[in-house]
Amino acid sequence: MKIERNYGLDLLKFLANIGILFHHYQQVTSYSFNYYLDFYHGFFYWGYLVELFFCISGFFSIRYSRKIKDGLGFESYILHKLWRFVPMLLICESVYVIALFFYHRMVPPTFWSDWGHLDKASDLWKFLTGVLCMNFGGMVNPDNGFIDGVTWTLSVLVICYVWLYLIEFISNQIGINVCYLYGLMVLMGIAIQEYGINAPFFNIYTGRGYCAFFSGLCISLYLNRAKIVIPLYQKMLLMCILSIATVLSTGQEYLLAIIIYPLVIIVFTDDKIERFFRHFGGLFHFLGNVGFEMYIWHPIVIIIMLIISHLTGMDFEYQGMIKMVLFAVCCFVIGTFAYWFIERPLSRIYKK
Repeated sequence: MKIERNYGLDLLKFLANIGILFHHYQQVTSYSFNYYLDFYHGFFYWGYLVELFFCISGFFSIRYSRKIKDGLGFESYILHKLWRFVPMLLICESVYVIALFFYHRMVPPTFWSDWGHLDKASDLWKFLTGVLCMNFGGMVNPDNGFIDGVTWTLSVLVICYVWLYLIEFISNQIGINVCYLYGLMVLMGIAIQEYGINAPFFNIYTGRGYCAFFSGLCISLYLNRAKIVIPLYQKMLLMCILSIATVLSTGQEYLLAIIIYPLVIIVFTDDKIERFFRHFGGLFHFLGNVGFEMYIWHPIVIIIMLIISHLTGMDFEYQGMIKMVLFAVCCFVIGTFAYWFIERPLSRIYKK
């Protein structure tokens, strides 16, 4: 199977981003729906949607696996990856620091103290490590403070990319099948989380990333080599059954990363599903790109929301659902602006 853009997965990433935004909204406001569909206090931890992004990133990284085997240098490889994040993060984190400056001077220290990242001191070191995707998972200890907590996913993703290059290099040198090394990384990710290991490159952040990212790579290898064609209805039925079992079980993060999310990818890459989503390709491609912008810019919207709440006495419990939807709409507008007027021009500069 040729790995190419999948518009269904673009839509899935956008919807997952909405789930993450709602999750953080309820984390900040402590707002609860008082029924099962709750994005922070419910029986399903919506923060595990992050594993879906790692899994999809791993799935599409198989194309770089082939390029590395063909002689792609590490410098070209990693700079290409960093260009996707660093310029936008430089702009986004700069705006974040400005918003944080006003937040600390307008809002009492105890106001919304549960949003712990907002009371961290903003210094140059934390700013640079955040922009360069180095503030989580590696040699930098996030316990010493950081500016923007959501950048942990990008930091871990970059580490996963480095591991991918090393694994391909080792595989070529000693002649071992790369799928065994991918599987070893999945098991290592589970072990790191299970035993609470806390060391550079081996901690709770990277554990989540390794488990899901390399699960995505494993399923990509499977789809490229599988000779048995499974009917779509069987894939969807299995996905539904296992999803229900996951929601009702403990250890959801492992089941999601190594079973549910890879199975979702298998369903969404089915020929029939792909043909359907291809009819809306332009829209879903746009939503997938905007979703990334919504994710990295939504902490700024949260800070502005907290400042407005303090100045106006806004009650987030009153009509909380409406306010949460408006929060997502604001993130979508800002994400759309950032995509059209910042990311796309930067991409054109890079391609030149």
